[in-house]
Amino acid sequence: MDGARQRHSSRRKGGQRRRLTAQCGAAAVAAKAASGTALLCWLSSRGVPSQGGLRPAPLQNPLQRQLPRHRVEGRYPTQASAYGLQIVATAKTAALGAWASVSPFPPFSWIQWMVMQIAGMPGFWRLYFLYSIGDSLARKLFPGIHAQLISGSWLGLLATLHPPSYRDNIATRLEGLLTKQAQLLAGGRNGPKVPQERIRAIASAVKDDMALSQVLGSVPVLGVWHRLEKVPLNDPSLLDRLPPQSQGRWALEALKAGYFEDVEAAVRSASVGQAADAAAQSMEQLKKAVDKASFRASHGILQAGGASGLEEVEAASAEAAVAIEELDKAREAAAADRTGGDVGMQKAVWSSKVNQLCDTHSGVPAVTAQLRRLSGDVATADCFSGIFLAELGSAKVSALAMYLAGNLRWR
Repeated sequence: MDGARQRHSSRRKGGQRRRLTAQCGAAAVAAKAASGTALLCWLSSRGVPSQGGLRPAPLQNPLQRQLPRHRVEGRYPTQASAYGLQIVATAKTAALGAWASVSPFPPFSWIQWMVMQIAGMPGFWRLYFLYSIGDSLARKLFPGIHAQLISGSWLGLLATLHPPSYRDNIATRLEGLLTKQAQLLAGGRNGPKVPQERIRAIASAVKDDMALSQVLGSVPVLGVWHRLEKVPLNDPSLLDRLPPQSQGRWALEALKAGYFEDVEAAVRSASVGQAADAAAQSMEQLKKAVDKASFRASHGILQAGGASGLEEVEAASAEAAVAIEELDKAREAAAADRTGGDVGMQKAVWSSKVNQLCDTHSGVPAVTAQLRRLSGDVATADCFSGIFLAELGSAKVSALAMYLAGNLRWR
């Protein structure tokens, strides 16, 4: 009696296992058929003929196939695995159907075209394209790790094989860092522009500093390099993020003492040049407004109103006064960077350049007379430092010097 019960129970369990196996096989076949059908729909929507193309496998009765195919190591799939296969098949069918419906329209059509182009590339170029995309994403998402792995490996190879090239590479990286620091100090891209030659000259000094050049290529400093490009080096928050007695902290203090101060002086000098340009332009506008009003007055047109009357003079004079005040503030901020020797040297260079221009155009007296005014302007407008005059155009300096020296004749 007990043996009959055991045999009956065994047959019942075997029947349940076979039914589960059949369900799993049916789910797998249904998923394959659905995927093939969705692929054919997508190909037909793209204008690909179905003749000779991909065709879904014909549906078969799972019980007629050699089962159990899904049996692994003597174990039959459970009810949960059957449900999982059905869910995967349903999701895959839904995703392919959704993509087939939106793929003809941009931007999905662009994505599809790009994927097809990448898939059709030769193996080497496909790998190179994928590497370029991955490198760009890693540079944006993980800048510190990217710099440590990629830049650190390259710098280590250069330091081992060719130290001069290593120092040149460090100087180039430092030049880029100082350029971004100058933009931060100037208030952005619209601020005063520091000549790139001056930044390059400041950064080239690192080639002679062996200790600093070695530290700037170390892994800890490369890991925080992206932070140094976003915040001024004198920001206290940078020191707070770096642990004491670390290479990053030592490199930051060395850059602040030996390079950042020179960049600040260059930015102040560029600010003075920009303020002088704005003041010269304002004074030129004031001269035009006064000449126009003077011409009207000489012909008896004394109305106070009108677009070309005293209202234009009033607006131009107010703008010129503000520009001159900004120039004075910029000069006062940069006064600490000037020395007597530098001023004298710049004045000598200025006079030498003016004399050279006069000799070049000596055959044209009218041009020579205008050029000679520059030497007189430097002599009378002594309030301007030669280090800043060298950065201005000759015509703008001449107009501004005349007004400040009191040599303008109001007609």
